[in-house]
Amino acid sequence: MATADSQQKKPLHFDVIVIGGGLLGLSAAYYCARDGKRVAVVERSSFYNQSGSSGDLIRMFRTMYTEYELQVLAYEAKGLWKELEKAYRRDTGKSVELLRLTGQANFGDERYGTAAQGDLKKPRENLKKGKKQVTDVSLEQVEKEYNLRNLRKAIPQDRWIGYENDDCGVINVPETLRALRRLADGRQGSLFLDNAEVYEVRTPKKKSDPAVRVKVRGSGVSKRNQELTADKCIITCGVWTNDILQNLGLELDYEIWEMVYEYFATDPDSSPPEQFPKMWVQFATEDKETGRSNLFYGFPSVPWGPDNMVKLGWEDATMNRLTLKELKQRRAEGLGQVATTVDVGHASRFVREHCVGMDPQPAFSGVCLHAAFDDYMSVLGRLPRTAAGEEPDKNGKRSWRDHYVVCAGGWAAKFAPIFGRMMWELAFDKKAQVRPELLDITRTRKKGKRKGQAYLNKLE
Repeated sequence: MATADSQQKKPLHFDVIVIGGGLLGLSAAYYCARDGKRVAVVERSSFYNQSGSSGDLIRMFRTMYTEYELQVLAYEAKGLWKELEKAYRRDTGKSVELLRLTGQANFGDERYGTAAQGDLKKPRENLKKGKKQVTDVSLEQVEKEYNLRNLRKAIPQDRWIGYENDDCGVINVPETLRALRRLADGRQGSLFLDNAEVYEVRTPKKKSDPAVRVKVRGSGVSKRNQELTADKCIITCGVWTNDILQNLGLELDYEIWEMVYEYFATDPDSSPPEQFPKMWVQFATEDKETGRSNLFYGFPSVPWGPDNMVKLGWEDATMNRLTLKELKQRRAEGLGQVATTVDVGHASRFVREHCVGMDPQPAFSGVCLHAAFDDYMSVLGRLPRTAAGEEPDKNGKRSWRDHYVVCAGGWAAKFAPIFGRMMWELAFDKKAQVRPELLDITRTRKKGKRKGQAYLNKLE
């Protein structure tokens, strides 16, 4: 593997440059390296950092989706998670769960509409449509088995819907990052740069030039700047995506959410060993007095997490309409990585009112950055030739836009292996096996204030 110490003055050339070293970027790098490609991964922070979109100890893996196509995608991703575990085991001899299947309960008010987690009724219908396991559960069962109480305050008995699916679970985020990094690092000539900011992405000036030229600077590339070149580029840098796309005269229309998560202590003397036996999500209508979301979620304890701690959070964000400029300003002022007290307070109140055997004061909390599109989906695809007003190539000349793949937004950690595989397929002209329209990078809005407008636009 090349290192910063071995860099030369002339540009280092690779088959593919991956910008962003989180779960999705490292997954894309893994699938490219597995195909024998020389890969460079550039990460603006340290690898395994807690300041972006791939921090925390655990993430949800779910199969219960409002969109049937995403349910199909989730089940395919489940198989790839297990393949990744096997590859990691062969490489290291370590038998580690990257995906721990615990099951999940969805429950709440049948009048609940649609939000970031979708709706409540449709996933149950989709599970039955796909002939997947689904078990209905009553309010009393959920309260007893999940150590919850007073759910009727938010969910009237006559409007209750509850069901479980055993194919859901939790992702071991730290070990998955290590696994992907290690497996992607096997190709001689690969390069992993951290604390390295991409400040320029250039297109070819003549046909003989490399298709992608990327300039980076920062402590990860010594005291001087470094230029990298490649035939392909995969952009997976979350909320910072538009920092890269602006070099290409493009931007994606997303908002930035600072999602807060909390861990609460449980009392092993007064509650069962597992506070929450499975993942759970409460879908309840908005609070009438405050208008705030009443959607909460809980995670089971995991062996790689702290003892007697469970994660519980509010599925919304007070800081949820940020622009990239505003985020940079908050970071410059030392904000944006500390959980807002308002959001922590929502979760704390839920614990106080509805959880048995848990301390309502969080033991610790953190922030996850989320690029939010108004349909709550991800975008994944090549940058099209026409995206910036360029006419389709009719003369056989190379169009540099065919050399860029972008993935951003959505709640994508659960799809890390399959999205990584799809990015490799798209970058190297393989046939992507699953391409649901919900991921189309050029799709237009079907709702909201900007209905009919595209998510990918040319900069004026």
